[in-house]
Amino acid sequence: MLYAALLRVSQLYVILITMSANQGKVIAPSRVKVRQNQPVTIYCKLELEQGESLKQILWRDKHNQTLFVYHPDELPNITDNQRVTLESPTLHTTGVTIEKVSLEDKDCYVCVFYVYPSGSQERSICLEIMANLSTEGNKTAVSGKLATLSCQFSPSEGVKQVHWRKTEEQGDTRDVAVNGKDGKPVIEEPFKDRVMLSSGVSETNLYIKPVRVEDEGCYTCEFAYYDDMESAAACLTVYVLPKTEVNYRTVSPGIIEANCTALARPAVQIRWDVEKDNRTLSPPVSSVFEQGDGILVVHSTLLVQADLLKELPVKCLVYHPGLESPISVSLNTKIGKAFTVLISVTTVAALLILCLCIYLWKCVLRDCK
Repeated sequence: MLYAALLRVSQLYVILITMSANQGKVIAPSRVKVRQNQPVTIYCKLELEQGESLKQILWRDKHNQTLFVYHPDELPNITDNQRVTLESPTLHTTGVTIEKVSLEDKDCYVCVFYVYPSGSQERSICLEIMANLSTEGNKTAVSGKLATLSCQFSPSEGVKQVHWRKTEEQGDTRDVAVNGKDGKPVIEEPFKDRVMLSSGVSETNLYIKPVRVEDEGCYTCEFAYYDDMESAAACLTVYVLPKTEVNYRTVSPGIIEANCTALARPAVQIRWDVEKDNRTLSPPVSSVFEQGDGILVVHSTLLVQADLLKELPVKCLVYHPGLESPISVSLNTKIGKAFTVLISVTTVAALLILCLCIYLWKCVLRDCK
C-alpha cells in the first residue's frame, strides 16, 4: 500500500513537471523605476505553447484588489479606479498606465493570464518610486556680483541632509556647504566669507557673493533621502566684463597705427568701424593671450591713412556675451591737436606777460606816470 501511494505521488510529480515545461510563460520586468508625479506604463506579455489558448486576463493591485478583468475578444471590465487605465490590449499583451505616480503606488502590481489547459500564470511587477530632483540649470554670473544655484527635491518627507560639493576643472571635488534638519548650515573653508546656504533641506539655494573667476565649475547638490542618495549638478560660468583701451601712434609719415585692447572673460571679439571707408591699409591683426588670473587679453591693430582720422571717426567695437550691446570706443586723435593748441596759447600768454613786466619795469626806472 505504501508502494502504491509513493507511485501515485511520483506520477503526480511527473505530470506537474510536464505541465510546467509545456505551459507558456509570462514576460515582464520584475521592477520598474519611475519618478514621482510622472506617468508609467507596465506591460506583461504571454508566450503560449502549442495547444494552449488564452481565456482571460486580470490585473490586481498591491491590496489584491482587481483593477481590470477581460477576455481577449471582449471589452474589459473596468473598476472605478481613475488613476490607473488599461492600455489598448493586443492578443497576448496587456498593460496598465498610472497617470501620476505617488508614494502610495510603491508596491507591486500583478498580471494574471488564465490559460487553457495549463491554468493561471502570473507575474508581479514592482514599482520603485524615485524622488523628483531638479535644478534651475547651468548659471552664468558676472564677477563681483551675486551668483545663485538652486535645487528642489520632492517629496520633502524623509530628507535628512543636503550637501553641496564643487567639482574643479581638473576633476577634484571639494565640500562647499552642508545643511541638516536642524537648519544650521555649515560652510566649509575657504568659502566661509562669500558663501551662504538657505536653511531648507528640500529646497536649497547656494549664494556666492561676490562671485570670482575661481568659483567657476560644476556644483552638485546631494540629498540624503531615507536610506538612499539623490544628486543633481549645475555648472557655474563666471564672466568678467570688458575693460577697453584705445590709442594710436604714427608709424611713418601719413600712416597711423590704431590699437584696441580689451581685458575680459571669456575673450572678446574686436571689430573696427571706419564707416566703410577703404583707406585702411590692411585687415586688422588680432592676438589673444591669457593672464595668470584667468583673464583673457585681446589686442587688435589697424593701420590707416592719417587723413582718414581727420574726416571720419574710427571706432573700436568690443563684443562680449555678458553685454547686451557692444562697447564702442572712438579713436580720438583730436586730443593731440588740442594739446598742441594749448601749448601754443600758453606760450603766447607767457610772452605777453613777460613783455608787460618788462614794460612796467622800464616805466618804474624812468619814473613813468
